[in-house]
Amino acid sequence: KKVNFIIAGHNGGLDEYVCHILNELYTIGIPYGIFGSSMKPNVSQKELLKVFQKSFKNSLFNIARNPIGYSWALKNFPDCKFELNPDPAFGMFPANKLETDKVIKENKLEHLFMKNIVMFTTAEPAPISRHSFEKKIGVFQKIEAHRELLASLLKKIHDNTDTNIIFLPHTIGPNTQMDDRLISKDVIKRAGLENNKRVFLLESDLSAKELKGLISRADFIVAERVHSIIGAIGVKTPFMSVASDKDSRVQGILREQMNLSELVFSLRNPSIEEAYKKFDALYNKRNQIKNKLEKLNIVIESTLKPTGIKINKIIKDIAH
Repeated sequence: KKVNFIIAGHNGGLDEYVCHILNELYTIGIPYGIFGSSMKPNVSQKELLKVFQKSFKNSLFNIARNPIGYSWALKNFPDCKFELNPDPAFGMFPANKLETDKVIKENKLEHLFMKNIVMFTTAEPAPISRHSFEKKIGVFQKIEAHRELLASLLKKIHDNTDTNIIFLPHTIGPNTQMDDRLISKDVIKRAGLENNKRVFLLESDLSAKELKGLISRADFIVAERVHSIIGAIGVKTPFMSVASDKDSRVQGILREQMNLSELVFSLRNPSIEEAYKKFDALYNKRNQIKNKLEKLNIVIESTLKPTGIKINKIIKDIAH
């Protein structure tokens, strides 16, 4: 059966390879729109820009999710129309109460929710493993420094707060470099908390809505996975983003678009003292953060809803 419409929302970024596919779709008569891709603001080569321009010109809508990509698009493709919206993932509904209760029960987490819950998400993409920890040389040293920092932060949170801690992996496999569970296991081991009853690593393969449902039950989240941060914002869970200054998603979406700079802890040249001080300050004002996120969600919803209605109309018009 022929596909009637494609929405290009490639999470890894709208690169020249994705553009080539979109251009081929147009050639064989399949219409498309672009919404939810990061775009590639580092692209400046004329030949590659021509590939992008063709994709943008033939798209029925070009909606950027990141102010950095949006500015790049406006500068390089003045003849094309662009809009800036929050990432569509902000609009995803979490699992409801019954569904989340089921996940908690199936994974034997009930006892952990007898106390306040701090969740962790871990990741080591290039911005962290290559472009953070400026005093360290090479990927190995940077990863070592990263895991030691997380382990020390975990230990301090465990020792200085009366909370239970759940590590919540967002990426599982297919190889060891893309499995959050391996990073989390190593961090827990380095902290000396492998068999501690207050620290738990969730290893189940959960859906995005189930993960978001669990995040809604947390009192606070220490987050490296950007989509766990987007999930936290959507369910009004206070958080601390532990991130590289080279991560355009954090800089563009969190700092610029969402105005949440105060919730970001930089990995440029961090110390455990600074990391825990930041956590402690944010954790103690989590009620104020929750109030800010509630107001932010009103703005996000007021932007995403009209966009959804518009895209739905475009698709229906094509179908008829």
